[in-house]
Amino acid sequence: MKALFLCILVILSSQIQAQNKIVFTKADSSSIVTIKQNGLVRLAYNGYLKQPQEAEGIVTAINDSTITLSPRKKLFRKSKPGQTFYIHDITGFRLYSKFRPAGEIIYGIVGVGITGTVTAIIGGVSIPAVLSFLSGGATLAVTTALKNVVLSSKIKNRLNNGWNMQLQPGP
Repeated sequence: MKALFLCILVILSSQIQAQNKIVFTKADSSSIVTIKQNGLVRLAYNGYLKQPQEAEGIVTAINDSTITLSPRKKLFRKSKPGQTFYIHDITGFRLYSKFRPAGEIIYGIVGVGITGTVTAIIGGVSIPAVLSFLSGGATLAVTTALKNVVLSSKIKNRLNNGWNMQLQPGP
């Protein structure tokens, strides 16, 4: 009975513990970006030998000195382990919308649909199969490039461009 009570107490205390949040503010404007637990982010940070690195994932924990990102689950890809790194090493950030995963799926379906349509239209015309295949590949390359432009994953905001970072206790 005591062991059960102790387990329940440990679980409740871990749930009650407040999560911190990281607040980025732009010095010359009123731009404020808040990174909280369960947010989808891409962060640039200084690695082990101060080399620039980037990590993308869902924020699982923010404490007084570290942030932990767990990777997004992607179809047909092996899952990677989560990453934990120091908050003071962060040099840039990009906060993604909650609708980004759905947008990626929609753009993927649209790209395949456009490629299939172009291939079917060209296939109806009497041209060699190789040319039909190449035109489908070119269409797929164009739609993929458009997807990468619309759903860019580049770091938008850097701390050396006027952004300030502050760790705050969560709500």
